[in-house]
Amino acid sequence: MLFRSDEHEWNERQENQDPAADDVNGLSLQLNLKSYLGISSVRAALRTIFRLNPSIRDYVRQRIATWDVSSSWCFPTGGAGGLHQESQLLSPTIDEETSIDAYFHHAHEINPMFGEADFRATWKQGTRTDGPWLALLNMVLVLGSMSTGSGDDESHKFYYSRAKQYINIELFGAGCLESLQSLCILGGYYLHYVNSPNMAHAVMGAALRIAIGLGLHRDTATLDTKMGPSKASSRPQLRRQLWWCLVCLDTWSHMTLGRPSQGRWDPKTMNVLGASLSDSTDSATLSLDLSQAFCKIATRVQDRFAQLEPISISELKAFDVEVQNWHQNLPPEFHYREMCPERLLTSYSYMSNRFFNLRLLLYRRSEEHTSELQSP
Repeated sequence: MLFRSDEHEWNERQENQDPAADDVNGLSLQLNLKSYLGISSVRAALRTIFRLNPSIRDYVRQRIATWDVSSSWCFPTGGAGGLHQESQLLSPTIDEETSIDAYFHHAHEINPMFGEADFRATWKQGTRTDGPWLALLNMVLVLGSMSTGSGDDESHKFYYSRAKQYINIELFGAGCLESLQSLCILGGYYLHYVNSPNMAHAVMGAALRIAIGLGLHRDTATLDTKMGPSKASSRPQLRRQLWWCLVCLDTWSHMTLGRPSQGRWDPKTMNVLGASLSDSTDSATLSLDLSQAFCKIATRVQDRFAQLEPISISELKAFDVEVQNWHQNLPPEFHYREMCPERLLTSYSYMSNRFFNLRLLLYRRSEEHTSELQSP
């Protein structure tokens, strides 16, 4: 079977590409199209800029020719080689406990996918040796070691080389929460960090299907009393939080990739309530509830962008009003940086950045329409 040369395809094996480049994020400003890119992509913005002022294209090309990508401060040392090469570290420079502490200090407040106390207890006991748990443990260590602030540290490569032993085709047959949590960390965070956004997109698609197979998209009407009172009260809450973590990670990814949600959230088939239902709501579940409210709007925006009929100016303004209302109604600690506790700073930054990003996407589309109308 012959394929057309202009079809969308990609190869993210790092030995075949500039470690600082990918076609989705446009980090190298390369304009050759490899994969499907929607209007959220950097390439779409560059295309509009070049159409409005063609002389900028030559200027950008001249500047790219002078770049020394290997010494750029904005990319981790060694690029993304750790994704496809075994780590050469005999042991990580950041130990497991430090990595776990960093994970719960930085990442947990954004996406509380599991309980901290239960996770730490299981890790300290060291009795679980099943693949899904070991995959999750090592992905937590991966993300935690990345969160310590040591930008040139490569401990994450060591932990990822261990995680890869358990993140394999068999993991997709392990329909349990740990396998889903592992894929969420891998596709929602790490693969973007190592510059493999298309692979991240595929992994998150698999995670969504596993979640639906587990029934996370439905709130259970009754609790299983056989689990005991403590587990009966906590497990539905955990499932709820994990579902919304997945939705948020996938929404943020689609905002970056410029791709439709493919029916991720439809109130006609999915009835999961918010995460903060109990009286003892902590900051992590509150943060998740605020994020899921934003992601419902962002999902509708991306799905509208994906339609063949161009979005109208009135629709753009209506979406913008929704986004601004969401931002205005945030609690003070998430609305004003000076009122935000230190433990919530990462979550605050995520919300603030996503808010401005979505508004930029809306008005970028407006500018693109305007330029199309003005072009001869």
